[in-house]
Amino acid sequence: MIVPYSLPILKSIAQNFFEEILAKEKGKKSSLAFIKNLIPNSLLLIKEKIYQEITIGGSVFESKIIENNQEKDKEKIIIQSPFVNKKDLFVLIEKFLNPKISFLILNFAFPLEPVLRDNLLDGKLLKGTKEHQLFDLISKVVGKELGNYIFQNQKRKIKVAVANDTIFLLLSAIKKGINPLFLVSGIVGTGTNFGFFLDEKTAVNLESGNFNKFPQTETGKIIDQKSENPGSQLFEKEVAGAYLFKHYNLLNPKKPISSTKELNFLSQKGDLIAQKLLAHSASLIACQIVGIYQYKKRFLDMKNPDFKYVSDFEFQLSDLLFKMTGSLFLHGFRYKEMVEEYTKKILNLF
Repeated sequence: MIVPYSLPILKSIAQNFFEEILAKEKGKKSSLAFIKNLIPNSLLLIKEKIYQEITIGGSVFESKIIENNQEKDKEKIIIQSPFVNKKDLFVLIEKFLNPKISFLILNFAFPLEPVLRDNLLDGKLLKGTKEHQLFDLISKVVGKELGNYIFQNQKRKIKVAVANDTIFLLLSAIKKGINPLFLVSGIVGTGTNFGFFLDEKTAVNLESGNFNKFPQTETGKIIDQKSENPGSQLFEKEVAGAYLFKHYNLLNPKKPISSTKELNFLSQKGDLIAQKLLAHSASLIACQIVGIYQYKKRFLDMKNPDFKYVSDFEFQLSDLLFKMTGSLFLHGFRYKEMVEEYTKKILNLF
């Protein structure tokens, strides 16, 4: 299969993604998780004057203190190697945990089954992704486990709220005067995922990186076979930063690279393989955007599907507002432009 795919194939992928969302909503078999998160008031209206927010992505760790609604003490590091177990994760969090805070929000880039615990949103880890194993944290309630770990090590009690990073990104998109039903969040970085609101208090984490109703590339099949989770996260393995450079190395084995950051640099320098891989990724992300639009327009009164960027990390598609993050989306060579181009081309076929 050549990349990027032809427009008729991309249209069929977008249609398949829409149908997978619809199937899971109706309780039928689907590659998408469609995890419903009931958002408690404790997250919508945080009362603590000072708290900490830690984001654990596929390869990026971020920490910031929120004091009187102002961000302070921002820190960001690159996670050098995947987490094998929960100790790897908890040791890193403890290293950056501020001694002043008693409330921690953990913005966690992994699939979680939502758990309400003492009016806090928490989550049971369903599986590791992006080559992180976390084998002894699977099926455990993450915030509860972390709170116990901190108490055992520091004899200190903290409240911990945990949710998938797509859900927190969605919450951050809430603005005065905007109906949450028109909000969508998307992450395209080390991994990939999308989410949206079903109603004002229920957010959905699609776990869209597990979508599998599309033709895999030959390189994608090899990467999947050699991964920590064969048969899982097939879409993510085609489009996300954790894997794109591996496609490049299979296509150009004489000049291997060690990161998608290098692939992006090669693309800027005119490397055709690198450029095609970024275009392939952007075109498939456009398929999921179109699929979400098709799903939403069934019950929302929306105008014509015009596409326009309103900032570096937000775009409107008709009346939907997509809030995006992730290093590939934000910094990939011509990536945002290609997402726009492919989204428009695919929509024109419907």
